[in-house]
Amino acid sequence: MSTYTPLIVLSAIVLFLYVIPFVMALFGIVRVTVSPIAFKVLEDRPPLSDLEQAGISELTALGFQPVTAFHTVCGSRESQGLILRQGDTATFALIYLTLRAGTSGYPIDFCTFGEDGALYVTANRVPRIFDYPNAKAGSVYVDNLAAHLVAHQKIVQSVRPATIDEAAACAAISRMLEGAFAYSVERKSFVQQGGNWFVSLPHAFCVTLEIMRNRHAYKKPYRTIVKAPAHQDAYIAERFREQRGATDESKARPDVAFLFLGVSILVSLGLFSAWLGWMQAIVIILVVFFHESGHAVAMRIFGYKDMSMFFIPFAGAVVSGTAKNLAVWKQTIVLLAGPLPGLLIAIAFVTASVTGHVGLGSDHPFLRMLVLMSIGINLFNLLPLYFLDGGRLLEIGFFSRWNYAVFVFSVLSFFGLTAYMVFMKSYNLVIILLFMGATLPALWRTARMKHLWKGDPQSPEDVKLLTATVKQQYGKLSAQAQLHIIKSVCARPSINPPRLWETILVLGIYLAIWTPVTLAGLYVWEHTHGGHTQTEDDGE
Repeated sequence: MSTYTPLIVLSAIVLFLYVIPFVMALFGIVRVTVSPIAFKVLEDRPPLSDLEQAGISELTALGFQPVTAFHTVCGSRESQGLILRQGDTATFALIYLTLRAGTSGYPIDFCTFGEDGALYVTANRVPRIFDYPNAKAGSVYVDNLAAHLVAHQKIVQSVRPATIDEAAACAAISRMLEGAFAYSVERKSFVQQGGNWFVSLPHAFCVTLEIMRNRHAYKKPYRTIVKAPAHQDAYIAERFREQRGATDESKARPDVAFLFLGVSILVSLGLFSAWLGWMQAIVIILVVFFHESGHAVAMRIFGYKDMSMFFIPFAGAVVSGTAKNLAVWKQTIVLLAGPLPGLLIAIAFVTASVTGHVGLGSDHPFLRMLVLMSIGINLFNLLPLYFLDGGRLLEIGFFSRWNYAVFVFSVLSFFGLTAYMVFMKSYNLVIILLFMGATLPALWRTARMKHLWKGDPQSPEDVKLLTATVKQQYGKLSAQAQLHIIKSVCARPSINPPRLWETILVLGIYLAIWTPVTLAGLYVWEHTHGGHTQTEDDGE
């Protein structure tokens, strides 16, 4: 094994900070379905909540006055909103009264009509997925509504404003929104697959680049009256209600999944080759791919949907998918379907080698390395560490019975993996340690709130009480962080709570795997160590 070089370390840092977040964002965007937008002007303005009135008051404070209400539908997403006008100028504002989309309060677009016939549209902190006909649309990344308006005014300062009445402006906005889907298809920003429309890969790449270029802006909290202390409880409750009732519009795209898998394999192969050499890199890829394929087959059998597999350089690979109300015994099979097949096949080769049927000596270096690596990687994966299959097995069958157990198990796993990394000098595991360390505070907060709150997630009154409890305990955190705690506490687990016989089954299987492995390891250690000591004694 070659020593670490600055290039390898730099590659790992760039991978963790930029490449992985970019790929995850890109993969999320290309799987979201898109639909035509239906826009309807409402004759009567619907009643508004105090929170909605607070959001609109921010616009009226900037000189905008309501013109008309509207209702939009895009796929399963519905929202109401308001069109406002700044005095008698050609600048209008659209406020969408939904908190589902982001962390910047109610989404707002500023629109200015130009004499050139174009409509200049500026959003904030929202990259454009749709292309708008007869419009020049973009997004700015600022932390408050006044700065958003100033940025829009700078964009249109060289534009000669048009003279337009409110009815014509509303009609033009309606045509722009309702024509956006067809225009995006015409520009090849959307593609159709399997009866669904998706964002095309080139367009998704551009959108992801914009997100990554401006991700520093997302770290700066957005200042809006709807997130102020006076409205924060209502804001968090409304966001939770909308997000819980939202339909996940992500769909599987096999072509994209295979593309991401292929690219991730090539990148992992290249980095492993630079670090360990080509033969060991190929062996690692083969062993890990066979391991994850076992998971994938079992997941498919038990009805997982939207499955995908991708490699994480220096860390391994992941198979993802969604399931509902899965029994613990089924998830046990899913977890064991990864390490056991490769481990059993490798042990069979070792047995055949001992009996002389298969050669695993120095004249078969590739096969020897493949067998040994298969044993090593799969046994490592069965260790009782939180993020590994062995740890997940213990979590679902045993630790999930107690609120704090998962957190304690995660902390022990973090320190256990740290010790393993130092002892074995496997410093590539630092990537996994960083992920684990980042999740520990959230696991603690969730465990603590589950212990303090015993309500019904389906009861609005109980959720309201939970919101107040979270604010009392973690009021210094941002509204987004508090919302994350509430969602984690109320989340319906994809795996059903373990029954007693399932807990006994899981523990029995785990002991059945590790008891012979431990005894064999002690036997080898005793004979190797004992033989070495005896030789020294004889020599003396």
